[in-house]
Amino acid sequence: MPLCMDKNQKFEFDVYMPEGCVPMFDKLRINQVVFNLLSNAVKFTPEGGAITYRAHSRLLENGRLAMKIEVQDTGIGMSDRFQQILFEPFSQESRSDVSETRGTGLGLAIAKRMVDKMGGSISVASKIGQGTIFTVELEVACAPPQTAGAGSAGQDSAEGAVSLAGKHVLLCEDHPLNQEIAVALLREKQMLVEAAENGQRGVELFKRSSVGFYDAILMDIRMPVMDGYEAAREIRALDRPDAGTVPIIAMTADAFTDDVRKCFEAGMNGHTPKPIDPNVLYEKLEKLMAR
Repeated sequence: MPLCMDKNQKFEFDVYMPEGCVPMFDKLRINQVVFNLLSNAVKFTPEGGAITYRAHSRLLENGRLAMKIEVQDTGIGMSDRFQQILFEPFSQESRSDVSETRGTGLGLAIAKRMVDKMGGSISVASKIGQGTIFTVELEVACAPPQTAGAGSAGQDSAEGAVSLAGKHVLLCEDHPLNQEIAVALLREKQMLVEAAENGQRGVELFKRSSVGFYDAILMDIRMPVMDGYEAAREIRALDRPDAGTVPIIAMTADAFTDDVRKCFEAGMNGHTPKPIDPNVLYEKLEKLMAR
């Protein structure tokens, strides 16, 4: 995993799936949950530490599939008290060794909500200074490969009138893992993505593109060099036909009314909070590109 390499962390990957069975579950939700857990593992594990991802499945007597996903790290760990509330929104542990790596406190709450909606469970085991293990357990339907493929095709054909496949998206996102997640989610819909690490780079890429090349822009708000507000204003001010019409969607953890208002004042067309809900993002893209 790229972020592990950046921090000289060891990353181990252990996956087992029974042959002849394709799990029938919400792949996008699972991916977002896993990316969230891996992101936290990297964030709270010092340089030189280790992170392990395990995903083992077994067939049950009822023909369904029991899935167990574990994300383990050798990081700073958590207190017993914090483990009782860490899945609650805005939960953060007050410790000197985590002050520089705090987030919004929403990621795990959203991950738990997603797992709950799939009928599964998510739990944690941790000790301060000894690392953390997050465990996700799910029971899902199991189908033969040909049946699963037919079902997927039917679902794709029933999606919205505007197909996202083949659409070009300019993604402005400075955080490497967030960028990786967004690119993966967009490519799930067969979209073509070009990423910029800050707003200024995003403006430069748009300027260099041919008119109408980008079908949409996803704009993070808090970025170095040039933030999302300024980048959106610069794009809207360009003297070219598509500068005023290309859909720009803000992506930010700042989801309060005033933050949303600032996005629209900067010329953006929509707003989606972080962590990204894939279905919400897809709906916004389909709606805005149908105009």
